[in-house]
Amino acid sequence: MIHGAFMIDNEHLESLTENYRQALAAYEKHGVKTRAGGYDYPEQLVTFMRSLQEEPWVKFDYRPEDIEALLSDVADASLDELRTVLTGVSRAERFSDGYWNSLFEHQKLDPVFKRLHELLG
Repeated sequence: MIHGAFMIDNEHLESLTENYRQALAAYEKHGVKTRAGGYDYPEQLVTFMRSLQEEPWVKFDYRPEDIEALLSDVADASLDELRTVLTGVSRAERFSDGYWNSLFEHQKLDPVFKRLHELLG
């Protein structure tokens, strides 16, 4: 599928999925440490979240207020809606300390990846 100047293909999806698996594994192995002023996340988790800020996944015109509703029901989400979710969750930690911790603790991105694979896999 083409979005902007970028083609989203199975290779992009497999790379992102592998980054997500590594982030989950690091989260499960090392957990998250709290510190004054925030959280210390495993490097793999931070790397994964940064990758969501890059093409082809980032959606610059996303609306933060749409994220939670989309995240709670992605079964019929479009690729653009999934990109909105990915962009939003990657940026949410700046505004809500511990957001990523909750996201990984409850594996809230699993349904997003399931839907991505349905659309692109």
